[in-house]
Amino acid sequence: AGAAQPPIAGCIRALWSHVAADGQALETAYALDATTQEVIWTLGPLLVGATAVLLSPAVAVLVCAAITVCGTTFFATSNLSSGWRAHARERSRRGALASPGLRALLATVVLSGVVIGAVEVGLPALAVAHGARWSAGPLLALFSVGSMAGGLLYSAASWRRAIGLRYIALLLAMAMCVAPLIAAHALAAAYPLSALAGLGLAPMLSCQFSLVGTLAPVGAATEAFTWHRGATIAGMAAGSTLGGSLIDAHGAAGAFALGCASVALACLLAMLWRGGIDPVHTPGGVTALPVGSSDRPEAHQSVSARRTRSIAPSGLAPNCRPLL
Repeated sequence: AGAAQPPIAGCIRALWSHVAADGQALETAYALDATTQEVIWTLGPLLVGATAVLLSPAVAVLVCAAITVCGTTFFATSNLSSGWRAHARERSRRGALASPGLRALLATVVLSGVVIGAVEVGLPALAVAHGARWSAGPLLALFSVGSMAGGLLYSAASWRRAIGLRYIALLLAMAMCVAPLIAAHALAAAYPLSALAGLGLAPMLSCQFSLVGTLAPVGAATEAFTWHRGATIAGMAAGSTLGGSLIDAHGAAGAFALGCASVALACLLAMLWRGGIDPVHTPGGVTALPVGSSDRPEAHQSVSARRTRSIAPSGLAPNCRPLL
């Protein structure tokens, strides 16, 4: 069932560069994209659970299938998606993974996905440990609400720091937001701490979207965003599996500690590999193309012409610094 899902998420994120007017608008679009995902994670389980109780689990599965088919049809028949391939585009023969910076970024994406999976099994385990199974839903909902709040704050801000530095800071912030859950020994404290844990999630994902759009080779933005989604889900699966094992041995705190450690390691790797991940740091000290430009028609200019451009990514002021 998972393999049959259409890769609409990657297509939509590649299309944002055609919808947004400039770099700052594109960053805002990515932030709102990451924020609205939390609506899916909040309403989806609620819809499935209610349908399963009122009708049957089989009907709930059929409802999911119907929603998927309707959403796919709506997207495929929209004017924006149907006219997407109006211009011929060059493409790297090796695809999206031809970009070393993207490969480095995906490694941090897998690790940042672990924290999502670990927290999402840790919160229900915390509820069970306190004899309140019913509170698992509210705890997970607060995690999503915190993410939505963080995403809205992130999208409303105007950032001037290089996006590579911002990504490092967001990974560190995510680790710091999840850490208090390790010491949560009362259910009353777990509620606000669940919201706090989600505060950095949507901003972190939004920043990753911006980096993927910038680092993707010419004509491979959709594939790059699909790789990002796959890496995120792989990390979530690993976090859920390892977190479940740690819960058996050390309780919910073990899952939360795993999440903190994984995102902290992602932060360390992002620091070490910033020269490849940060679009400001390109060979020769030249600023990279704007976010999302890899799938635009004007991306067909020669490599030498692209490297002479000084358009700063994500609405940042031009800032050409040599690779350190």
